[in-house]
Order: sequence, then C-alpha cells, then structure tokens
Amino acid sequence: MKIYFCILVAIILPLIAFSSNAADPGRGRALYETQCMECHDVSVHGRKNRDAKNYEDIRKWVARWNRNLGGYWGKEEIEDVTDYLNERYYSFPCTGLEC
Repeated sequence: MKIYFCILVAIILPLIAFSSNAADPGRGRALYETQCMECHDVSVHGRKNRDAKNYEDIRKWVARWNRNLGGYWGKEEIEDVTDYLNERYYSFPCTGLEC
C-alpha cells in the first residue's frame, strides 16, 4: 500500500509544481455563463462606448461585480472570467503575470 502512495505522489507532485498560473478561459466562460449571462448579454460587451479600455479595466469590472454580488469568486475565478471576456470580446494585450 505504501508503494502505491509513493507512486501517486510521484505522479501528482510534478503536476502541482509545474502548473501554470495562466487563467483558464474555458472555466471563465462557464463561470460567466452561469453567473453573469442573466443580466449581461453580448450587447454589454459590444457597445461602442465600453467602460473597459484595457485588460486591467476588464479585471476591475469583474472584481467589482463579484463584490456587488457577494464576493463568491476568488482571485483565480476573477482571472478566468477576465481572460474569457478579453479573449471573446475585447482582445486587449495582457501585461500581467496572469496572462
């Protein structure tokens, strides 16, 4: 039994150590669709006079609405949704570590 535990640790540990800090837009899409689509449709992001002018602005708006709705998402979820929105609607260059 001990050998199986050691093998499992040997397999999982490198995966944890080398996991990327990059956001997951697929997860961001799922979070956005389940939490935000009720009020936000494509027209919010497709407006000519959008409030978000860069990647950081998108992150600030996602964090703001997260707080307004109870703050259930952590930093990773905020980054995932930010990355999804940028990839899907905005295409701003990302200069942060999360990119």
